[in-house]
Amino acid sequence: RLGGEERLEQPIADLRRDPGAVFGHDHLDLAHAFGLGILHANLDADPTALACDLDEAYAWQAEHLRQVLAEGDDAVVGAKLSVTSAPMLERLGLRAPLIGPILRSRHHLSGATLPRRRFMVCVVEAEVGFRLGRDIEGTLSREALLDAIDAVFPAIEVADSRYARWAEAPAPAIVADL
Repeated sequence: RLGGEERLEQPIADLRRDPGAVFGHDHLDLAHAFGLGILHANLDADPTALACDLDEAYAWQAEHLRQVLAEGDDAVVGAKLSVTSAPMLERLGLRAPLIGPILRSRHHLSGATLPRRRFMVCVVEAEVGFRLGRDIEGTLSREALLDAIDAVFPAIEVADSRYARWAEAPAPAIVADL
């Protein structure tokens, strides 16, 4: 349980740059591509040339999420950590994993059949899922997190992206691509 989508938003003082100038496309076009289930026409450009920081990318993720939730009958049902291994953290120049929302429309029970045509990239990954039995109040610590865990279970993630060259995407592009 997240206690609301606001926990996914990073504090942003201001967006100093125009998303279109930074990404070469507008972040709302990314949300539109997400909603339609299509690759965005401008997203096959060199993703390594994207010039923004993680704060800006999390701001775009929050706006993208706001738009997706406003356009349909969806909700945030959890959070996803990505880039959790030491080699991937090093490759992307990160000190901590990335975080993103898990939407109800993208959460399926065991045994579900997912049509391949619903995914642009369709990378299947074995994951470990954690269900929290309660919200964590105050400062996050290892002990508080362990005490809040209600269940641990196997999970399968079907990762997707609107980027044609998704494997080359830097951390901010991964964050912005809900």
